[in-house]
Amino acid sequence: MGIWIRHLVWACIVCITPAFAQTVVTITPAAAEVHLGTFQQFSAKVTGATSTSVTWSVSLPAGATGSAGSVSTGGRYTPPSAMPSVNSVTVTATSVATPTVSASAVVTLDNFYPTLASTIPAWIPVGTFTFTMNGTGFVPGSQVLFGGVPLPTTYISATRLTATGTSFYEQNGQRVPVAVTNPAPGPATSVDTVSVLVGSTDGPRPIPAQVAARFLDQAAYGPDAATLAHVQSLGLADYIQEQLSEPASPYLDPSQTGFGIGQIQTRFFANAVHGQDQLRQRVAFALGQIFVVSAVEENMSVQLVPYLRIL
Repeated sequence: MGIWIRHLVWACIVCITPAFAQTVVTITPAAAEVHLGTFQQFSAKVTGATSTSVTWSVSLPAGATGSAGSVSTGGRYTPPSAMPSVNSVTVTATSVATPTVSASAVVTLDNFYPTLASTIPAWIPVGTFTFTMNGTGFVPGSQVLFGGVPLPTTYISATRLTATGTSFYEQNGQRVPVAVTNPAPGPATSVDTVSVLVGSTDGPRPIPAQVAARFLDQAAYGPDAATLAHVQSLGLADYIQEQLSEPASPYLDPSQTGFGIGQIQTRFFANAVHGQDQLRQRVAFALGQIFVVSAVEENMSVQLVPYLRIL
């Protein structure tokens, strides 16, 4: 009887004692494609351990050179500022309770989304021309499109390209749209509404240079040689009317700017320095001094971009 009772007690102990739980880490998403200048949020789930905390890390493939970017303590991955030698990195979440257990996600890196603020000059002659493109997100291999036609393009920096081409008599007096396209990986074309006027509309210059310069200090972000000559020739009132018809220099959609205000600030200054709608940009800045929003407290692109678009 005693032996039978001992067996029964042992069997009950076996039944109620839980089996050893194996720690498992899962990461979501398991793979991602991310453009430089944006970000990717990852999450991790830990089962079978008393602590569900993880540590995050990011690494390049063996033998690759360059920066892998960074990942925050909350799992937000930010790509590097320049493409590494291999366009992929590995983001890893490691269990704090069981450091030998981890999960990884492969991230494919794409080039920046290109943005275009303006051309210098904004007016080109009929025939051969050379102009400079100002914007952000340019990379070696970026190409200028003139009315959809690719032009021979020289990469100067991430914010400047030069291109050469030929305009035709049929285009005289017309505005031809220009854009920039970035190559693979992740090819993309700028969506900015920038154009150049074929043929000069400038004639005699009845307005003194100092008057035009003072006017551009107030109605724009200051003069440059080409705009100064244009205002002298066109006149103040006609210049204002011309500015009212210029399309708005845009801000990228929040999905293309990433977390934080870095790209938004860059775009603000690109519009201010190079935007063809100078009067609009200057008035928007003035309104921003009245309807003030502090990026110190609200620095999400989903908040700031719509605000800047409204202004």
